[in-house]
Amino acid sequence: KNPRSADAWFGRGSVLHESGKAEEAIACFDRALAIDPNHDRALANKGTALLRVRRYSEALFNFEACLRLNPTFAAAHLGKAAALYNQRQYGLALGSAETASSLGPDVAKAWETRANICRELGRLDEAIDSIGKAISLDPSNKEWRDTLIDLRLRACEWSHYQSDFAELREEIRAGRAVSPSLCLTFPFSAAEQFAAAQTRAMATPSARRSSSRNAAASQHGRIRIAYLSGELRNHATAHLFA
Repeated sequence: KNPRSADAWFGRGSVLHESGKAEEAIACFDRALAIDPNHDRALANKGTALLRVRRYSEALFNFEACLRLNPTFAAAHLGKAAALYNQRQYGLALGSAETASSLGPDVAKAWETRANICRELGRLDEAIDSIGKAISLDPSNKEWRDTLIDLRLRACEWSHYQSDFAELREEIRAGRAVSPSLCLTFPFSAAEQFAAAQTRAMATPSARRSSSRNAAASQHGRIRIAYLSGELRNHATAHLFA
């Protein structure tokens, strides 16, 4: 109830961001910063909200402003790494990720971010080591488990192949989601692949919406099908499709 409280606007923005309302959150962080331009947490959280809506240059600006005020803010270094990563500035991103992991060695996300950057740089051994550290801090994260297995395959590190295959097979049989790419990479049976696809489909919210217009159109003449892809035009998928 105090419109001149930077902390109040910061708190409101943080709640909105956690609720998935990034644009509204950004507006609240702007109100907080208009009152207190040196509110380092508002700068950091605004940067994180900007990452969510893919405004990477603006996010980077806010993280750097935050770090000028508080150079040891580990979350801001991690956010800066994410902004640079999404701009494909992998070398600079790695430096920020390493700073974040040194300031917050118990933050699993920092190690996962470092792993992703090392993968893009072709430093697969370091990527494997980093995602392993992330998993040790958060063993319940199955996506990171899948990332570790994928990195081992990329690095031709075969010592875990049979145990990884067995673990993924057990996950599928237990009705738990497994990375689609790993389902195709390992020699699963057709029945296992189908079961894995069903599990993932059930776990993914459907974005379908009914359309009476399309239903009516299908009753007359030929069925018309449209293909939507990010890999058309001058791309290998489009050439193979043709």
